[in-house]
Amino acid sequence: MSELASSFGGRVELLLVREEGLGASYSGEFFEGERGFQNSVSVSAEGKVTHADWKGESAPGWMLELTQSLLRTTWRQRGMGTPWPRRLTRWRKGTEGT
Repeated sequence: MSELASSFGGRVELLLVREEGLGASYSGEFFEGERGFQNSVSVSAEGKVTHADWKGESAPGWMLELTQSLLRTTWRQRGMGTPWPRRLTRWRKGTEGT
């Protein structure tokens, strides 16, 4: 990824840790400029997205919303028979000031 892209936005990377039928757990890394955050995130069989307790500072709210939207979409696809992806990576332009 170019320096420009990583300086003016953020990246969410999720790696599949465990499948639980219609639910799954992912190890998450969140990058915004020079800052990085790590957390595990899961989606239940009912589609509820939950972040584990953060070790240190939490990722910005807009990145958490992106993660929730991404996992809810993936969960709906799982309900139609699509397997859980091993890796999910998304980059988005940040909010004002990022």
